[in-house]
Amino acid sequence: MMAISELSYQQALMLYLSERPELVEQLELGQPSGHGWQPAELSDLQIQYVSRLFDEEARVRGMGTWELALSFIARTPQELNRMTLSVHREIAEMVDMEWEQYCDLNQLQP
Repeated sequence: MMAISELSYQQALMLYLSERPELVEQLELGQPSGHGWQPAELSDLQIQYVSRLFDEEARVRGMGTWELALSFIARTPQELNRMTLSVHREIAEMVDMEWEQYCDLNQLQP
C-alpha cells in the first residue's frame, strides 16, 4: 500500500467491517467491545478475509486500496483531499517527477 501505515489500514478495515453487519454475522463476531472492533479481536484468517473483501471493494469502485482506506479514516472531505494529495506527493517523489507535471499527468488539482 502506498504511504499509508499498517495501523491506518487496519483502522480502515475495522471501519469497513462496522458498516457491514452481514459480514459481522458471517464471521460470527457478535458485538464489538468499546468503540468498535479492534484487530486483536479478530483472528488472522478473519483479518485476511476482510482485507480481501476490502481490496475487492476498492477494485469495484475503481480506486486503489489505499484510496479506499483513506476514505474510511478521513473525517471530512477536506481531510480526505489533504491526505490523498499527500500520498500523491510521495508517489511523485518516488518516481522522481516534478509535482506540477505529476498533477497534470494524473489530473489532480493541488
